Formats: sequence, C-alpha cells, structure tokens
Amino acid sequence: MNIKISIILILLSQSIMAEEPQTPATSVSITNLTELPKEIWISGSYRQMKANTGITHPCNAGEQLEIQIDTQINYLQCGDYKEIK
Repeated sequence: MNIKISIILILLSQSIMAEEPQTPATSVSITNLTELPKEIWISGSYRQMKANTGITHPCNAGEQLEIQIDTQINYLQCGDYKEIK
C-alpha cells in the first residue's frame, strides 16, 4: 500500500513541476572562444571582447537582436547563446 501511495505522489509531483511557469529570458549571451580579441556590434552598440571571455546583453522577451562580428551578421532571439570560434 505504501509503495502505491509513493508512486502516485511521485507521478503527481512531476506533473505539477512540469506546469510551473518559465521565467522569460532577459539577455543574450555571447562567448569569444578564440585567442584573439573581437569587436562586435549588438543592435548598434559597439563592444570589445577580450580573448576567451563572454558578455551578456540585456533584451526584452521575444526581442530579436542583430549581432555583427567582423562582416558576419546574425540575428539572435532574447535568451539565445552565441559562441565565436
């Protein structure tokens, strides 16, 4: 009897946790994995990244940011992660 109750409680706890609301993303993350410093533009804002470092840039949920690294342009959704290799 105790085993049945335990199994029921475990199943209920999983379904309750699955319905918990997700917190909206508030930034994009960019990591420079190269050995060289990089100059990047994030939606018109100039940033310098040292070698092997990362930055986060604030944004609103659902917002799309334009990221320019050298001559390459990418678009990231708020909450995305970009690695520079």
